[in-house]
Amino acid sequence: MKKKDIKTLENIFGSATEISAKAKPKSKRAEKKLDIEFELYVALLILSKAIEGVMGNREESFKKKAGEVFTEDVSKNGRKPDNFDGVSGKASAVFQYKKRGFGFSSKIAEILDKNNIPYEKEEKIAEHFIVNPEVLADQEKMLEVAKAIEKLDMPFQVILKQKAEYKYQFTDETFAAIAALQDEALRETLTKDIATIAISSPKLDSANAVEEALSIVTEAGLL
Repeated sequence: MKKKDIKTLENIFGSATEISAKAKPKSKRAEKKLDIEFELYVALLILSKAIEGVMGNREESFKKKAGEVFTEDVSKNGRKPDNFDGVSGKASAVFQYKKRGFGFSSKIAEILDKNNIPYEKEEKIAEHFIVNPEVLADQEKMLEVAKAIEKLDMPFQVILKQKAEYKYQFTDETFAAIAALQDEALRETLTKDIATIAISSPKLDSANAVEEALSIVTEAGLL
């Protein structure tokens, strides 16, 4: 862009502070021995990541089973399912049926609409107009904008319309309507998709939970 063009932009939009890219310094790392139990920490960190992977897989299976329990509850009672205590061997945990922080998707909302199932719809972003980001990123076009403001005759679209965005959540009425559905597969899908299943307060029925946990993990072949 020519200097006179930059000057034109500055005259119309105001002077801007000049910035310059700073060169990223090269990383130089020296090897130093640490007189601490660093080796043990790294070993535990590697083990914890391996265990986290196993936990993630197991958690999915637990949540799938909990989803079946919650679906049965909805079908039977026609309301938001109750949380319950899951028990397995010496282990127990609370299984919770909770609203998703971000809500469920617009696709699920469309299915609910199709089946006349009520839910809560909250506007996250109101419909409004914005400057086309492609124009903002193109200095040549910004120059044309600057020159064309008085003429109001620009060869490209500057203003765009931002569609409204919504957050969808279930209500007490949602479950009564889901329970009334004749399609069993749809009841199960909707019950699982409009909420999230959380597992909290895990416990081991043992005087020494740490030792018991190590014993279980060792028997499972993880240690």
